[in-house]
Amino acid sequence: METLEGILNSFARKTNGELRQASLRFDKGKKRSPITKTVRVNGREFQAQEESLKNSFRHEIGKKRGKIEKVQLKYAYHALFLEKGFGRGNKNRVPKPFYTPILKRNVSKLADEVNEIFAEKTVKNIFI
Repeated sequence: METLEGILNSFARKTNGELRQASLRFDKGKKRSPITKTVRVNGREFQAQEESLKNSFRHEIGKKRGKIEKVQLKYAYHALFLEKGFGRGNKNRVPKPFYTPILKRNVSKLADEVNEIFAEKTVKNIFI
């Protein structure tokens, strides 16, 4: 039986790979080296690096007290503008959904795999 962490890592790698592949159709964007900007959020300043969409896909599995709490997929913020079809400049932008279909499909598969793990654990703990 595969572990929960193994399933989540596999899900994140596969999903990020598919997202990276889908993002290649947006090849007009950020071709120059990453730019470092100073960003202010909630009164705090920090350095943020702007990078190309295809190079921005990452994941993180968050744990608390040794238990998995979340899996987080990270990508450049400007992907949202492509997905929703808004931004500055041209007012006739068209939504170009590229991550929603991939996430829906892969999250559904992940849910089935995680349910299977917990169903097996539950069955093993039932005493008749």
